[in-house]
Amino acid sequence: MQSNNHARSSAIVAALLAGVACLPAPAFAQAAPATKPPVADADPSASQEIVVTALRGAARQVDVPASVTAVSGAALATAGVKKFQDLAVVAPGVQVSRSGSYTQPSIRGVSTTFAGGGQETNVAVYVDGFYTSDQLSINQDFANVQDVQVLKGPQGTLYGRNATGGAILITTRGPSDTLVADGSVSYAPRYNDRQFSAFTSGPITKGIEFSIAGYYRKTDGYIKDINNFAPNVVLDPTTYTFGGNGFQPLTETSYLKRSGNNSAPFENWSVRPKLLVELSPDVRVTLAYVHNYINDPRAFAYQIVGAALNPAASYNGYPVANQRDRTSLNFQPKNESKSDEFNATVEVGLGDLGKLTSRSAYRKQRDLQVYDLDATPNDAGSNPLGTAYIGIQNNTRRTFTQQLDYNGQFGALTILAGAFYYRDKFATPNAYEDIGTATNPVATTLFFNTRSYAGYVDATYAFGGHFFVTAGARYSRDEKTLNRFRYSQSGLFASSESTVCYSDAVNPVYIGPTPSTPTAAAISPLCSGSAYKSDSNNAFTPHIVARYKIDDDTNVYGSVSRGFKAGTINTAPNYNSLKPETVTAYELGFKTNQGPLHAELAGFYYDYKNNQVSALDPNSPTITTKIQNSGGAHIYGVDATLSYRIPQSGLNFRVGLEYLHARYTNFANATNVILGPTGTNTSVIGSWTGRRLQRAPDFSGSVGADYTARLLGGKLVTSGTVAFSTRYSPQNASYQCTRVSRNAAGADIPFVAGTQGFCAAGTDALQKGRFEENGYVLGNVQIAWTDPSNRYTVTVFSDNVTGTRYKIISSAFAYESYDEYNEPRTIGVKFGFKY
Repeated sequence: MQSNNHARSSAIVAALLAGVACLPAPAFAQAAPATKPPVADADPSASQEIVVTALRGAARQVDVPASVTAVSGAALATAGVKKFQDLAVVAPGVQVSRSGSYTQPSIRGVSTTFAGGGQETNVAVYVDGFYTSDQLSINQDFANVQDVQVLKGPQGTLYGRNATGGAILITTRGPSDTLVADGSVSYAPRYNDRQFSAFTSGPITKGIEFSIAGYYRKTDGYIKDINNFAPNVVLDPTTYTFGGNGFQPLTETSYLKRSGNNSAPFENWSVRPKLLVELSPDVRVTLAYVHNYINDPRAFAYQIVGAALNPAASYNGYPVANQRDRTSLNFQPKNESKSDEFNATVEVGLGDLGKLTSRSAYRKQRDLQVYDLDATPNDAGSNPLGTAYIGIQNNTRRTFTQQLDYNGQFGALTILAGAFYYRDKFATPNAYEDIGTATNPVATTLFFNTRSYAGYVDATYAFGGHFFVTAGARYSRDEKTLNRFRYSQSGLFASSESTVCYSDAVNPVYIGPTPSTPTAAAISPLCSGSAYKSDSNNAFTPHIVARYKIDDDTNVYGSVSRGFKAGTINTAPNYNSLKPETVTAYELGFKTNQGPLHAELAGFYYDYKNNQVSALDPNSPTITTKIQNSGGAHIYGVDATLSYRIPQSGLNFRVGLEYLHARYTNFANATNVILGPTGTNTSVIGSWTGRRLQRAPDFSGSVGADYTARLLGGKLVTSGTVAFSTRYSPQNASYQCTRVSRNAAGADIPFVAGTQGFCAAGTDALQKGRFEENGYVLGNVQIAWTDPSNRYTVTVFSDNVTGTRYKIISSAFAYESYDEYNEPRTIGVKFGFKY
């Protein structure tokens, strides 16, 4: 059923892509209703500053008193930045890593490392002005993007929801008052990577404009199964009904696939129509819909690097994979996300009183995750699904946001005030898990709901046209509730959080309250019962900024701001709550535009409190996350960007660099995942005080250049970008701690999993963590020729021309330690056309 629907959807996109062709079109950049921003030049050699919206209004980047990296869609393409994960190539200080299947950006070392249903990052992502909280759906390609803006530092007032690290604003192309169209087709043969993109926009009648964008990409992927997902046992989940106590039959045979050897094929497609209606000179309404599909199962294409629970070299005559980009799974994993969003933006001009803007969005999403837990061909045909060590999650998420902004100017005073409402309902009905124990299979049903309310005001006063002072504040309230139920084949587990499930001589699985005279030899770790928990917290996040305008193109500024990320609840036992995290940031900056030169320099210092940290718990046989607050961290550094266009030469240079010092100041109880006495993973508690935060390299940056020349009557553009990073942890550093604890006298005591551990004597904060990445240097190059009519372009490109491999995931849990790496070198050709 699912595959048929997907085929029909793909056919619709293919029809759209085949019928349109286009030219860059402007997106409405929050200016006054009667005006529109200029059309961005698609030529990367043209120097044009992006109109940024960091202050929720159109402004020149040089006049914004904050660190902002703004990159046009054309510049992203020139640098080889094709997807969200590539942002670090053009934005110094940005890292995009993963926690399992969840995409998690980091800005200046501020990031979240825990994930799961309904959880959110602390770098806010906005698409066309709408807050996007989901960590699966942001893992997508940049298709038909007008520009991307990275706001560095806590955005506690204007973009304040969960923005302790900053915000990433993605603006897609939209309606225009002239008919334009373009499209492109590209192919890279190494992994059969094919991409199609198309866009068209124009007027329907006076006062009504439209646009529609389509994108499709599919690739076989670079991770291969060495056994073709053998042994080839029939996998049929339709024949199994679980217990009869709330677990429904699995009805889609497409869950489990054994064909070919592609462990992680990637697919992403989207359709995004927009309609702009000018009801009057002062009232504009933009209606939009977007459907997005993505399947990126790399996080579940486990590549074992050690500590395997099933350590045999082979099973049933099939070898176990232990090399990079190779797996030995029982079936092809899935990590699908389908979303549909409807949104509306209403802008009302109030004359001399200013402007009122309303943004409303409703989003419905379904996620499907299917994975082989132990990453071996250890298959058990007698199990209900024909395979052991399997996990299946089928999640739904419904999100509604409403934001109302007022913007007015009264002489030297500019005021922005607004209100924000957010409601999110996440559900996992009957997640299936089989780990081969007596109580298995089990099913978990989870409901995790969030409500958030906020009000904010931001006022700027101009003293004499050269000195500006901005003061603002936001008040936020977050409310979360958790409901969780677990079922076994015998029925519902215990009805309260404190009751547990026992095994005894009479009942293999005893369901219900703790027996008065239990004969249980042990408590099953799977029998966690049902749980209900709620939590709420409030926050006040002020900021103040002073800007001095040296001349029309040069500014200096200083700011003090506060960011807030709401507390949350662990969706796995022990269901502990996390405190909200806060960042108080101090920043001094300089910006200038001098003809062909644009330069920015900023120094910053963060006082980071209660940052939220997580690690997978290998002491649990299920995939369980341990979450906790650290005692705090200090972050300071300098970042600089410079772009220069040599006049009349066709040559452009771009440089972005960051130095970052991010260290824990008080974290004595960090969870370290180490090798236990049996050679498998286990957890101990050790100090991270003085050690580097996750995703916080000391140095990172990029250097790029492009050169435009005339050839055969047309235009030839050659470009290259090199990005680098020093050592960092993609997810959980897990510093190498010993296998024993020490008592108060300093003497060793026997190792016990989960007890206090310590790191090796004599080590310091420079010690490498168990799962740290050494760093990398990555290069992208391309050559593009446009014909004399300026309608057709042929591009030859090589992404990761250096063949650099670095870890995007490095972690461990009960079944194995594993790594996942970035894409290898890719060489391809792209054909573009416009009308």
